[in-house]
Amino acid sequence: MSKHAYLLLNHGNHLVVEACIRMIDDPRNDIFVLADQEERSYYSQLKTQYSKIVVLDTNVKITWCGTIWEGMFELIKTASKGHYGYYHLLSESDLPIKSQDAIHDFFDNDPDQMIYMHVNRLTFKEIQERVMTNYPFLNSPRFRISKPLKALALALVKLKIFFGVNRLKDNKEIPVLYNGWNWFSIPDDFAQYVVSKEQLLHHTFDHTLSSDEVFLQSLAMNSKFRYRMYGYDGKDNPTNASKRLIWSSQSTWRPHIMTKDDYQTIRDDKNCYFARKFYEDTDLEIVSKLEKTLKPSGNN
Repeated sequence: MSKHAYLLLNHGNHLVVEACIRMIDDPRNDIFVLADQEERSYYSQLKTQYSKIVVLDTNVKITWCGTIWEGMFELIKTASKGHYGYYHLLSESDLPIKSQDAIHDFFDNDPDQMIYMHVNRLTFKEIQERVMTNYPFLNSPRFRISKPLKALALALVKLKIFFGVNRLKDNKEIPVLYNGWNWFSIPDDFAQYVVSKEQLLHHTFDHTLSSDEVFLQSLAMNSKFRYRMYGYDGKDNPTNASKRLIWSSQSTWRPHIMTKDDYQTIRDDKNCYFARKFYEDTDLEIVSKLEKTLKPSGNN
């Protein structure tokens, strides 16, 4: 069996993160953590029994809808030096919902080494527009909560596009954009390919909106890897494609927060290997129950 890399893109929610790390602490795994500078000392103090844990020292300041994609790239780039069998991206509100034995058995025995990452069946006009030109105010701390600032940013983007600004115009390697859920499990050869395209990715996606949901999908679908995108079969089933259990309301598209009432449904699921969202302020009982059920084999 090959070793796996867990890539944790974290902000707060420490009790859930600690439970997650205990659940993936296994001789077959290494853990890579990217967090804001003020949280790095906290993660540096966490101890693991079996897995190596690496806290990235990077100048990337993670911003909502802005530089998240750069954080994802830095995690892949750092971990890829170890040539792991698979790389799994998790956030501070994610947990594994199968044992490490089951996770390794599934991914290590995939004969085609598929890329488990959701890609929307259709590419939407607004996805193209948010990458065609630099998106203003993304790094402002007010951008996420200010509707007037978002409206002004969108108006400026549409104005620039109206006057012919299009950074994608001469991009021969990524002529078409694709998007989907940003959570993934990817094999080593694709991870190495991603890292090899660092200059292209920065040229295409720096200062653009929500490229964490676009850059990997677009890179893969415009390459030989498009034929290994698991679940890209016209059915547009993001849960199946990513192997992640995520429920959301169709009226708000906000992910459901798991509670103890969801425990049996999670345990009965036969398709997914990870789930989100779990929050310490909402319900820690579900987290504790899953942790007790899914002890890594190295801890038995």
